[in-house]
Amino acid sequence: IDASAYGTQYRNFINRPLIFFRPEENPEDFQIFGIRQNRSETVVGYGAGIGLDYVVSSKLSVGVSYDWNDYDSPDFSPAEGVEDEQAAKDAFLRSLQFNIPEHRANANVSAKRLGKRERWGAHYNFRYNGSYNYFSNFGEALIPAFNTSDIAVSYRIPDWRTTLKIGSSNVFRQEYITIYGAPMIGSLYYVSVRYE
Repeated sequence: IDASAYGTQYRNFINRPLIFFRPEENPEDFQIFGIRQNRSETVVGYGAGIGLDYVVSSKLSVGVSYDWNDYDSPDFSPAEGVEDEQAAKDAFLRSLQFNIPEHRANANVSAKRLGKRERWGAHYNFRYNGSYNYFSNFGEALIPAFNTSDIAVSYRIPDWRTTLKIGSSNVFRQEYITIYGAPMIGSLYYVSVRYE
């Protein structure tokens, strides 16, 4: 069992909020600027994680892990005249560009020396990422939650000192993104031959 926790505190945090300039004579013709600045607000980040790997037998092992991450600005105060203080704080927190999901989890099962002649092996891994707000100079968007499954099956040929493997990353083809503006991540299918 592995467990961990962390907490960080930043003073004079540097971020780059987007500033919209709209000329009064033509407000439709606006420009966007990103200006780096040190913030007077305190920024804190914190999180925890736990992982468990268990060897069930000489042929089977399982594992699970979970990570939780969050951040805040406890002394943030919106500009004078702002009506929706929570919306202003949410916008400020997004502009910090931590860009991480609050929840992430993994689970895996590995088996080896299966079958009558103990030549087969198999591995399955499940991964989950929660949704999160992504903010960059390029743009801002909600990155949807996603989950993927990786599978591999192997067969060992002792006389040839060779192991054949067939597998896939994201076998069920659930396309996903982790960065706003990036292409969708798809699946990878492979066959490998390893000589020992």
